[in-house]
Amino acid sequence: MSVRSNPLSACPHRALALQQYLILHSEHESLRLSLATYPIDTLTSYPATTYPPTPYSLATAAAYDADARKLHDVNQQIKSALTELLNCESVRGDRLYRAWVQRRLMEAERELKEGRRMSAGGGRRMEGWGEVRVEGARA
Repeated sequence: MSVRSNPLSACPHRALALQQYLILHSEHESLRLSLATYPIDTLTSYPATTYPPTPYSLATAAAYDADARKLHDVNQQIKSALTELLNCESVRGDRLYRAWVQRRLMEAERELKEGRRMSAGGGRRMEGWGEVRVEGARA
């Protein structure tokens, strides 16, 4: 049986890595949707002397931060699963499939880079209504 007729036989980890990616992708989308539902006004960083934070806004900000950390972890796992796929001989030999995996890998790396940039800037990335805003970041 050739690699072309049964690509999974050439790399036994390919099916597992692909299954892992699909599960992680589903979790990724769920977390992104969850992050988009947080009310923006409760996540904005106000100076404490002007607007004292309420317990609700602190709890919401903490939950947002926890979900953002989970999303970062999922992106790291996605990157690992896709890298494992790229290391399969059957994927390297299939130009279209390799390009698909490489695109997904670049997307994961871009999100990881954006997450690091947001963390370094001290702001939160706010998503929703088709726009991306940064709250609390210093210019």
